[in-house]
Amino acid sequence: MDRRIFLRGLAALPFVVAFEARARNGLPTVGYVTGGVKGSVLDLLYRESMLAGLAEQGFVVPDKLRWLERYAGSIPDRATMVRTLEALTRELVAEGAEVIMANGGSTSAAISGAGAVPVVFGYSGDPIAGGLADSLARPGRNATGVTLMFVETNAKRIQLLKELAPSIRRIALISSPNHPGEPGEVEVCRRTVASLSVEMIYMPVYNAADVEKALAQARTAKADSVVALPDPVTIPNRERLAAWALERRVPLASGWSMFADSGALMTYGPSVSWSFQRVGYYAARVLRGAKPADLPIEQPSRYELVLNMKTAKTLGLKIPQSILIRVDRVIT
Repeated sequence: MDRRIFLRGLAALPFVVAFEARARNGLPTVGYVTGGVKGSVLDLLYRESMLAGLAEQGFVVPDKLRWLERYAGSIPDRATMVRTLEALTRELVAEGAEVIMANGGSTSAAISGAGAVPVVFGYSGDPIAGGLADSLARPGRNATGVTLMFVETNAKRIQLLKELAPSIRRIALISSPNHPGEPGEVEVCRRTVASLSVEMIYMPVYNAADVEKALAQARTAKADSVVALPDPVTIPNRERLAAWALERRVPLASGWSMFADSGALMTYGPSVSWSFQRVGYYAARVLRGAKPADLPIEQPSRYELVLNMKTAKTLGLKIPQSILIRVDRVIT
């Protein structure tokens, strides 16, 4: 067989799969796979945002879109989680999914299990460091989506924290080294604190037990503030981090607004709901025939500054007008 004909056949395969699936089911079909728990705060945020993005493009469930979903639940062992997610993705493909939607740590397994079916993802880390794409501009594979990571955001977050709490001198930085792109975030934080004459103590965490150790270390080191980078370790432990910070009367800052909702003083970072709506938009484009390899991975386009005024009062902080005029949401 002529090699060029063979390659053209491979390129067309996802669209053949989609055509056959739609002919069989009558409606375009999207499958959603996640390692999360159905009905959790994160699940509701991701799923409802993605569905809203699809609906804005005319793919409304159930009249205009067939929606399938699979949940692996909380499986502690990573290898078992990956095998489960791959199997669940294959189930979705077998049921006619034309596009697989995935989030975070579920993405790599979804790509592996999807075969010729395109994958659209919402990813909190760096998709290049995570091995999901060749570049942001041209992913070059059968997957694309949205990344919520932009390392320079970390500088702005620390600057805002210093503006809110001018007396801070020692920041405990808590984050997971397993989060793709994390070294770049830590380096930006190091440069920023140096410019502000603030000391930073880096505390890597790999699990919930490490979070407790980091908090104990922060107390021993007399850290007077905490910055928690949003990642798969700190996000599920955000309430514990916020409770500790309130107990110690130190400000806690992070990147996702759910930390502020859990009691952190402030958050500055991408709008997670908007970013996952964009995941839905990308899925709609793929349903209409766009090739994931040619769709640039989108970086955050909407940011939000969220302030927990109740926490500010507990910490005895007077919020400067320069902050109040920039706040997108206040929690009272």
